[in-house]
Amino acid sequence: IAEHPESVVYICENEKCKAELNEKDKFEMISKLEWRAEKPEVKKFRGYWISELYSPFSTWEKIVRDHLVSKDDPEKYRVFKNTSLAELWEEEETVEVDETGFLERCEDYNSDSNPFISNNVLILTCAVDTQDDRLEVKVKGWGIGKETWMIEYKKLYGDPDQNDVWDALDEFREKVWVREDGIRLGIAILLIDTGGHKTQSVYNYVAERQTEMVIAIKGHGGFGKPIILNSSRVGRDRRIVLQNIGVDTAKEAIYSRTAIKESGPRYMHFTKRFCDNEYFKGLFSERCVKEYNRKLGYTMVWKKKSAHIRNEPFDLEVYNMAAIEMLNPDFEGTKKRLDEEAKLIQQKKEEELQTEESTRSERPKRRRTESRRNRSIYENYF
Repeated sequence: IAEHPESVVYICENEKCKAELNEKDKFEMISKLEWRAEKPEVKKFRGYWISELYSPFSTWEKIVRDHLVSKDDPEKYRVFKNTSLAELWEEEETVEVDETGFLERCEDYNSDSNPFISNNVLILTCAVDTQDDRLEVKVKGWGIGKETWMIEYKKLYGDPDQNDVWDALDEFREKVWVREDGIRLGIAILLIDTGGHKTQSVYNYVAERQTEMVIAIKGHGGFGKPIILNSSRVGRDRRIVLQNIGVDTAKEAIYSRTAIKESGPRYMHFTKRFCDNEYFKGLFSERCVKEYNRKLGYTMVWKKKSAHIRNEPFDLEVYNMAAIEMLNPDFEGTKKRLDEEAKLIQQKKEEELQTEESTRSERPKRRRTESRRNRSIYENYF
């Protein structure tokens, strides 16, 4: 089945039957279903559980494919288990990360001593958080398996109700970062949070730049929601697209990735240039705790560890994750294309080097010839 999802069958649970049923048999099965209350004493409110396996609007093949795609990715598998299988995901009482020790993981790239970024970086995303007196901007690099690199963190000071700070953001968007092999990368997509006190100013900025992949977003809490939710239209003429994102799922994904210790899929790289103690305090500024809700019962809620800690680094990490999910790039195809470009750059460098060496080798020869000619004239003169 792992290699051929289209071969999926349903095996009857009846020990005497054990028949293999196909997708075409599902409609007859559904027509014979009946709801049975396991707690008939409950009269006023009753709830029933059913999974996507019974849905006439889905197929078993699709469900198997979704399972195969998500089974090795804890973030995706949680959503699959909640939404497709209708099963609960067991949470720990408290989920948090201690920032101690992350300074030791910092690497030397995009710095004064090493201005380049890794050749494994294929795509750059950018996220912007709006405050009353500034914009906070974070650029992330993404590679195969969604391995990430912290590229840049910048604060652009100014009132977002005025144009100056947005002009500075436009200038920042034009920046490029150079890989070790010479490939130059710019920002592929930029997400701006519309929360806070400057919502209309964000709308004004985004309105004229949507075709440049500048997108307004709004975060929504709640476990089990996918990172990319529905989009809506906002603004006076309803022409601004507002993308809604499931922030709790993204936050959990980020914390799970910090536990990965070796480079590879989902590993997080940090640069010494921007990642100091304050940055890590902000990145791990929240924790997930179990709380009782009168309507929902016990739920998991993300809360700041302290009211005095700035959580913008964590929020911007969430928005960058949403950005790559929205972009949904072909990493393998992008790598192949950039590798070809890098080969051409290397070939050009080698050709220029050969031309330069050839020019250098000719210059002494001309000087020696000129010297012999002058000596001959001198001898003839005397």
